Amino acid sequence: MGEHKHTVKTTCKFCRKEFDSFGLKKVCPDCDTNMDDWYRAIRAFIKEFPDTTVSELCDTLSVPPALIKYYLKEERIEIKNNEVNYFLKCEKCNKPITSGRLCPACQITVTREEMETVLIHNPENEKMERDISAFHSRIILRK
Repeated sequence: MGEHKHTVKTTCKFCRKEFDSFGLKKVCPDCDTNMDDWYRAIRAFIKEFPDTTVSELCDTLSVPPALIKYYLKEERIEIKNNEVNYFLKCEKCNKPITSGRLCPACQITVTREEMETVLIHNPENEKMERDISAFHSRIILRK
């Protein structure tokens, strides 16, 4: 007889919609399909409006704030100025950062082992920001 595969109800890390997964995927099929299109739209929007904010991007393009945070952490986009950045923080010391996962000081001092612990076991990684109106940080494209 064939092997029976069990699916698990999972919440998409971008749109927060529940979907059936085999436990490995954390992104729903809709968001997975749209990620490349969203990134192209985000790039085009930032090029046309270089002083855009995170909240303007989310509102105008109807992209989830978690997706913007994902692209920031992947260093595909960057917060333009760090003065009032409450959107992205170092995952080790919690200081505001412009992109990536760690501030420059923590990047220097953190070991590979600590990096795995910080990035995998930090409860902040799973936290979803729901109120995009507070995200006034301006963003730019990475070079």
